[in-house]
Amino acid sequence: MWIIKIGGSLQDSDCLQPWLDAILTHGRGRVVLVPGGGRFADAIRLAQRRFGFDDAEAHRRAIRAMEEYAAYLCDRAPQLVPVQNGNEMEQALAAARVPVWLPCAMSLSDPALPASWDVTSDSLALWLAQKLAAEGLVLVKSVAVDDLRPLDELAGDGVIDTFFPALFQQGPVNLAWYTAVEHGMLEELLEYGVPRVKLTESSSAVH
Repeated sequence: MWIIKIGGSLQDSDCLQPWLDAILTHGRGRVVLVPGGGRFADAIRLAQRRFGFDDAEAHRRAIRAMEEYAAYLCDRAPQLVPVQNGNEMEQALAAARVPVWLPCAMSLSDPALPASWDVTSDSLALWLAQKLAAEGLVLVKSVAVDDLRPLDELAGDGVIDTFFPALFQQGPVNLAWYTAVEHGMLEELLEYGVPRVKLTESSSAVH
């Protein structure tokens, strides 16, 4: 099983539907989809600046925003199955479906996840991959990622969130990066385990 996180930056992109189509074509029974935050999370950032609620409350609202994006994805691809926990994921995968994760129930109950903007959907997707002992994690970004750079540098530049490198060190997983236009590569990854870049298993840099 692979975890695929679709970045919120794809929400208004023409590439979103091809990615959903590729996941439904090649990933049934093999992929758990993790939503980004998209415009829904952006609205939380704006609301925090306007109303002044703390980062812990912003974190809770941002995770709920991921569920709004999940609902948006299900509207775009009704074959997706919204799920809250591991048992529901297993049932959907066993039925050769593609579950899309609603993260509130699982992630908000884990005190190990900082309740701040340090944790975004990238870290939550990694956390889920670790919890499920997934084959690997695919992060779909709107821009290309320099896979030779250490994760902490990518975090410093805002490519991933700042908690991601430390969480990765706690439980390294196979990690692959794809851009918005590389949906055609998904079949190769799922069938042969050959990503666009070499999988990362034990280091803090993507080789």
